[in-house]
Amino acid sequence: MPAPGRRAALEQAFASCPDVRYRPMLHTGALHGYALPARGVYDKRAANCDWENIFAMFRRTFGS
Repeated sequence: MPAPGRRAALEQAFASCPDVRYRPMLHTGALHGYALPARGVYDKRAANCDWENIFAMFRRTFGS
């Protein structure tokens, strides 16, 4: 679980950069390093969600 205020601090920092587009994602229950299948903390649901968002960003940015 993130330290209290960490998410708000990150959102404030990004808000000060108007040219940066982002969407914060918090995967409840996933631990740091969750996207690496060889690690004991691997969380397939969270990793798949990230990949879906990454590929959607690629489609928006680069087309089909």
